[in-house]
Amino acid sequence: MKFLDQPLWTTIRFDLAAAREIRVTTYNLSLNTLITLANQAPHAQIRLIFNRNTCTPWNGEAWKDFQDRFGGRVKIRRKTASPELHAKVLRVAGQCEFAIVGSSNLTKPGYGIGDDGMGNQEASIRVEDPSEIKAIDRWWNTLWDAIRDDYAHPSDDMNPYLQLEAQTARTEVVQEPDDDPEETLQTAPDDLTSMQDRIGRNLKLPMLDDKLRDYQREILSKLDARWQEGTFREMIVLPVGAGKTLIAAEFIRRRLEEKRKPLRILWVAHTLESAEQVISPVLSQLSQTKEPYRTILWIGNARSIDVLEDLNKNESVIAFATVQSLIKLREKLPHGTKQFDFAVIDEAHHYGDGNKWRDKIERVWKFKQLLGLTATPERLDGRELPFGNDHDAGITFRSLVEQGLLACPEYEAVKTNDLITGLGPFTRTKAINYFETQGIKYFDQPVRNRVIAQHLAQQQDLGPTLVFCATKDHADKLAEALKHEGVSPEQTRSIHSDNSLKYRGETLQWFRAGGKKRRILLNCKLYIEGFDMPDIHTIVLARPTLSPTYWMQMIGRGVRTTDSHNTFTIIEYVDKYEDPKWDALRASFYLLRDDGLDKWQKLYNSDLSALEHGRKRIAEWNRETQQLYKPILRKLARHSEAA
Repeated sequence: MKFLDQPLWTTIRFDLAAAREIRVTTYNLSLNTLITLANQAPHAQIRLIFNRNTCTPWNGEAWKDFQDRFGGRVKIRRKTASPELHAKVLRVAGQCEFAIVGSSNLTKPGYGIGDDGMGNQEASIRVEDPSEIKAIDRWWNTLWDAIRDDYAHPSDDMNPYLQLEAQTARTEVVQEPDDDPEETLQTAPDDLTSMQDRIGRNLKLPMLDDKLRDYQREILSKLDARWQEGTFREMIVLPVGAGKTLIAAEFIRRRLEEKRKPLRILWVAHTLESAEQVISPVLSQLSQTKEPYRTILWIGNARSIDVLEDLNKNESVIAFATVQSLIKLREKLPHGTKQFDFAVIDEAHHYGDGNKWRDKIERVWKFKQLLGLTATPERLDGRELPFGNDHDAGITFRSLVEQGLLACPEYEAVKTNDLITGLGPFTRTKAINYFETQGIKYFDQPVRNRVIAQHLAQQQDLGPTLVFCATKDHADKLAEALKHEGVSPEQTRSIHSDNSLKYRGETLQWFRAGGKKRRILLNCKLYIEGFDMPDIHTIVLARPTLSPTYWMQMIGRGVRTTDSHNTFTIIEYVDKYEDPKWDALRASFYLLRDDGLDKWQKLYNSDLSALEHGRKRIAEWNRETQQLYKPILRKLARHSEAA
């Protein structure tokens, strides 16, 4: 047994990703906290028991939405007979077999999913001993079986608030006191050391192989063949949203199934946000393996002694780590540390020769085999990537849009009429690198910010909106400019790397909890990569870019589809330049063409004199590209009207 002196959610959140079954008893219950639990454990069957008169009231619409989303895998029973049910137990079955017994109700403050990431001062014990878990299971099942009826709807006799509503014929919706939609997504704690909980052990569920698309199967077959050849340094190149993570996870599962020897596998994510995006889907796919393995999360302040112990055990291991955590560990570890058999490099286009963080990592960490994942493999700086073959199965962005697998873009270019000075004369050698690192600061201008803020404030149908800004200060200033133009502070926030992990988690929670409402999130580089939210309605490019990679990564945040989301809008703010050749190389909408990158590279490699005519050529290509996507938009519109 282990005493937990941290908020409960902090210690269990990543254990839930690969849970097969969850059983809960609680005295009090918050509907949105139950939603948070169900979202974090997407493959678990959940059974819950709560006490008779202690549930905070749920309005009928909220209950209906819950049933529509989770009714197939969440069953609830309410204890109405004496004695009162006061026990708080969380039992998780799956790759981790454990139970939590303590004082925490299934509520926002009870689990520590509050705005401060802490919640109530609770005390809990984590139980992992098999005999004790069996005793808890017997007690819990006896209690469940004694309650005959499932809790199907908050009826009048069970919910005094709804009963009162019926008696007085009120029309307003009664909300539970802590029914804050922001609690449907966990908050990232400041100290992420606790994420290092071991998850490994077997979880036997139906295989997911039949969910793979044809092009994913084709790529997997090629990767399997290359693996058998012995030297493996391959790269999966697919548009954002095409399933690179799924292919890589299935590839790892197949390697574990080969039973040759224990494997040490490392998954390298570029940022904390991108790490959190991949952990759940990867573990979900790996949970299908019949072979034992252990999962380690090196995110935060992992201790070097733990690392050495983890790698010296004779068992298969998959470790998830951010670039920063690997660099910090490098400083603590001796040269020649135990090798990994295999590494997955997410956002592999960063892994070019001479990259500073790559050099720092490889001084200690040795990778025998490499698998890179990227949507944009081209590096205009000429640096080579350490991968031998690209695998794309001939899949393009446009083909995935036409198949309905990615959302269809609508494009709007808004002229700021702001003259950008200070960039200096255009030269080939400094163009892209100089523009993206030093020159970008010149776009944080009061007049330009006011034009952008006024335009966005007038757009009433923005929905969830992700704005890419030039600098950190630019993000903060644009947020203030939006508020000055009448946008409510509840509708806009800025975020960047200077913010604490806690604030970043809270802000992401706020953004995702807004549903389809207008919420404007301004960021600087933080969400260019590795951030997935299917319902993003609008991508705003308040920063220009000369990099096709940057441009495709930014607009890629909007391409995820859902049943209610099959289009998204790109708003790009276009400026004037003192030297028009800078504008000629602006990465723009035509990059969504199958031949768009080739066109851009030809322009980049042309004579400097030819670039003066680039503005006109870009405008022409943009019109052509819009024509390519109009038939798809019309088809989607007809489908929507028919529905």
